[in-house]
Amino acid sequence: MQIYSLSSVLFTLIGAVFAGLSFLLTDFVEYLFAVSLLFMLGGVLAGYKAILYKEAGKMKFVGIALFFLILFVIVLAAPFHIVRMLIWIRNWPIIEEFILRMTEAE
Repeated sequence: MQIYSLSSVLFTLIGAVFAGLSFLLTDFVEYLFAVSLLFMLGGVLAGYKAILYKEAGKMKFVGIALFFLILFVIVLAAPFHIVRMLIWIRNWPIIEEFILRMTEAE
């Protein structure tokens, strides 16, 4: 098994654990959910890198499939958490400043 294939599955599973923790705690924790999405995105990128390098085995596809399966379950179980996360990211001061500068340039 190659390093990118294993990293893909590992990052996706770590992301799934963080996503589960964010839902299991009494209040929805945006930071845990954001970290989980970052880990799962890292797993997908590692899986695509494994495909690009033509690593042997089918483990590279497992990480990518897990990513889409976990996101599908999250969207079915709590679709507004994704919207909540996007609004939370949109309201970061850095993002607001970036959007303000983009609209001023036009």
